[in-house]
Amino acid sequence: MIKRIILFLARNPYIHIFIGAVVLIAGLIEVFENIEQDWDALTLGAHHGVSLMGLWSLLRGCCDAMESFDYLEQGID
Repeated sequence: MIKRIILFLARNPYIHIFIGAVVLIAGLIEVFENIEQDWDALTLGAHHGVSLMGLWSLLRGCCDAMESFDYLEQGID
């Protein structure tokens, strides 16, 4: 039972989109708060990586959702 729940959560594209959006927004907030110091020192911080991970998760979720829409469209035809 727990295995099914975990697999459902891990494979659900809408959860990936939600998590990706939340992580991306949190990372971008940190980037914009520290942009002046980062630009002056030309440094990369953890918040830059968090933003990239959020973007990656968001794009992955969108791609999975689009793929499922394609399967749905093929099934309707």
